Amino acid sequence: DGAPLGRYMSMVARFEERKGHRYAIKAFKKIIERDPSFNGLKLVLIGDGPLLEDMKSLAASERLGNSVIFTGHRNDYAGYVASSVFLLNPSTGYEDLPYVIIEAMSLGVPVIGTDIAGIPEEIEDGVTGIVIPPKEQASLERAILKLLSDEEARTRMGKAARERFRELFTMDKMVNSYLRLYGDAN
Repeated sequence: DGAPLGRYMSMVARFEERKGHRYAIKAFKKIIERDPSFNGLKLVLIGDGPLLEDMKSLAASERLGNSVIFTGHRNDYAGYVASSVFLLNPSTGYEDLPYVIIEAMSLGVPVIGTDIAGIPEEIEDGVTGIVIPPKEQASLERAILKLLSDEEARTRMGKAARERFRELFTMDKMVNSYLRLYGDAN
């Protein structure tokens, strides 16, 4: 049921405070308010969790109507990511190496992520996506605007992301890295 949604950005994350949905919704609101050319733009939030109802209430109180789409948990989320202009990952707290970022890269989709844990190791800032400080809504807005308004940069970053995935994150590369790591430990 990957219905045609038009132009949208996606976020795949469990609805928990540390995932930063609140910042994504508020930044999205500012952007579509500021520029009428982004009127048809949508924010697709994929996942479930304890803050789902709170975030639905926030979107309603910001009068975002059907501009924010809550899909719930989806096993087919990769299709949504592949069709989105970019992926958002505005985490504010504990993270490891978010797999969804690696997946987006494999699909040639640029990512906006925060400077937390392994995220800056996945996203090469300005090359495969944009890395921003956590909890800084203004930085998130600037990054979103940059990728929305510069199609050439977005396309270039998507291609670079796919290349980076092939260089660093294919299963063979990761297995060999782990084998080297454990080999060095002995």
